[in-house]
Amino acid sequence: MRKVVVGAAAVAAVGVGSRLWRGVRRWMEPAPNGGPRPEDRPGERKVARPPVVHYVPGEVCVVVAPASDGRVPDYDAVAKGLNGEVERLLRVGPARRPPEEQGLATDLDLSQLRRRTADATALLRPLRRATQPSGEGAGGRPQPSVVLSDKTGPRTALHFYSLGAQPHTEPDAGNRSDRNVRTLVNLINWDRQDINRRLQGGEAGTAGWQILAVTPNWLTSMGAESDLWAETDSSPGAWPAPADPRPADWRFDFPGQEDTIKRWRSRPQEPVLVAVLDTCPTRRQLAAAGARYGAINPLWKKVAAEADPASPGRKFFVDERPSVPREELDAHLRNILPNWGAELGKEDTDHRLFWMPDHGLFAAGIVRDVAHDAEIHLLRVLNDYGVGDLWALTTALAGLPALMQARGKKRLVVNLSLGMDVPPGGRQVSFWLPGAAQRVAGLLRESRDIRTSLMGEKDILDLLDASHGSVRIVLNWLRAELGEEVGRRRVDNVLIVGAAGNDNQAGAMSIPPEPRYPARYDDVLGVAAVGSTMDAAEYSNRGDAQVLGNGVAVFGGDARRPATDATPEVGRRPVFGIFGSNTYPREGTLNESGWAKWAGTSFATPIIAGLVATYWASIDSNGATGQELINAVRGCSVTSPAGASAESALDAPPLHARQENHLP
Repeated sequence: MRKVVVGAAAVAAVGVGSRLWRGVRRWMEPAPNGGPRPEDRPGERKVARPPVVHYVPGEVCVVVAPASDGRVPDYDAVAKGLNGEVERLLRVGPARRPPEEQGLATDLDLSQLRRRTADATALLRPLRRATQPSGEGAGGRPQPSVVLSDKTGPRTALHFYSLGAQPHTEPDAGNRSDRNVRTLVNLINWDRQDINRRLQGGEAGTAGWQILAVTPNWLTSMGAESDLWAETDSSPGAWPAPADPRPADWRFDFPGQEDTIKRWRSRPQEPVLVAVLDTCPTRRQLAAAGARYGAINPLWKKVAAEADPASPGRKFFVDERPSVPREELDAHLRNILPNWGAELGKEDTDHRLFWMPDHGLFAAGIVRDVAHDAEIHLLRVLNDYGVGDLWALTTALAGLPALMQARGKKRLVVNLSLGMDVPPGGRQVSFWLPGAAQRVAGLLRESRDIRTSLMGEKDILDLLDASHGSVRIVLNWLRAELGEEVGRRRVDNVLIVGAAGNDNQAGAMSIPPEPRYPARYDDVLGVAAVGSTMDAAEYSNRGDAQVLGNGVAVFGGDARRPATDATPEVGRRPVFGIFGSNTYPREGTLNESGWAKWAGTSFATPIIAGLVATYWASIDSNGATGQELINAVRGCSVTSPAGASAESALDAPPLHARQENHLP
């Protein structure tokens, strides 16, 4: 079988509609008796080791805005204008030549793109998703554009295009399109100032719009690791494992901070909405699982009652706007598996191992346990294998202001137990700008923060930042759209809490990797993980990179690796969370309790999101800035030898969270 690769995920070596993947099914719909329908179980196909890519092959995102107070340019107008500029660049080269000594000349080499477009009339083509909208959940079918509006109307748009006319599903085509996407994105971002000058007047006419950034359609996943480098694998920190089938009531408490948390919970002022962007069951699936497990699992009983549309106290919502329809993700990501290197390194890996539809439910259940009064919305941006893309993530983020308005809420916490497959730290340079990386290799070796190490390399930093600038633009817009002036203070009304990632293989790296994006952004609260002994978890990335005070660490579960090349397993003290599937992955053990054991920064993140929501609901209508919220949670950190060691390793103060079974 031919092989293909995908970075945060691995692509099976087949084209669209291949027989191999027709056995891949979704979160199991219950049969009338509550059990799984055999035909809805994932198939038993095996896949050989594929290569690795980090973004959807052959797809790019162009972020545009009016040059002044004009209208946001439409989809076709941007394609037409930018195709003309790309044609000119391929003919005469960029206005500013990359200095040879920087190594960027290799990264901006146009020879392959020129061959790719020799017989083409247009490089950027409309992106087509050959699916129908879901009958349940998000409603209308998303378009290949994400429009960001303010009170005056549309202000910014993210337009997604295909690179050429053919779908990039065959292995060779995928590898070529991978390089072509990187070259095209770097070329436009490098020459963006001159392109914008031409578009706004100059030689190209009066388009009246400008390019803010061009990026790949980055893949996203549950912890988003890459296998481009042999030492990075395993996400989340360990595979989910069966819990004891006996009834249990697992709850978090916070030793040393009991009085503080109790005080926060005793004076609710204004409920907070927590949006968990992740994998997501349908409402039917959630109700069926609640019926199965509610009698023996107290957290399932609470979630099922709060998710009931007929309940007057409804506070738990799944798969409603702006959740992305399952069919939209399946259409172009159904051949993609999370790139968990230890398993993909084995011949004939069974793809059922990667079936993780409960990841988001597990995280949302943790938020419910910690934040008793928060209104929780679980929204789908990842498919049932835990893989998504930039388009799905930004689609959901762009819909959050409308959700807040519809629910009459003013304060929003966004839980992102996921990451973009932008390699962390110095590996980003090696992957995205391999030519430049050779020259600056000495600066990147053992670097804690590439931005500090490359401070004198403005051109390199600018290209790196632009390559993922689309997400930063959406997050900045979200803060501006939901923020308000309260007296003389600017209140954000939204805080993003993001998982740092699980790239540290068994703690083997001398310096844990930098946090993944979006957790890496300065105005996102990045969450690293500690184990049950309060030492840095062996799988965890750092919670901060420049130690700006926007990172924190908390219990994410213990994990262990039985052998050097083995897949990590949950350790002595995992995280317990609700699990709705009838069986667990790997062994296919029957789920009798509605609980599972898991580990990773994905599950440290909702603990912190729940604490932020609890604190935020306790303060008056004057609200708080994002940094004030972060400081309040960081203020709950512990002072102990183990805590100090974890803080030094993870660049983030650790909080002490403990999970206990409250049933005898």
